Amino acid sequence: MGDGTEDCNGLGLDMSDENIFPIDDNGRLPRDQYSNVWEVTIDADGVATLVQRFVLDFVFAETSIKPSNN
Repeated sequence: MGDGTEDCNGLGLDMSDENIFPIDDNGRLPRDQYSNVWEVTIDADGVATLVQRFVLDFVFAETSIKPSNN
């Protein structure tokens, strides 16, 4: 999604707002943010714009399922 520098071509999306695009100490999106859904539009000129970000915050609990004796 980024600006196309370094090892990724990216979409050219401005990722400077840390409230929308949290970054780690290396200036990258932290792994715990990978499950988010980012809605992005790309116009006819190829300019990408973030529409909205959906933060998916699921917590899975370990459960035990026992077969029924029917």
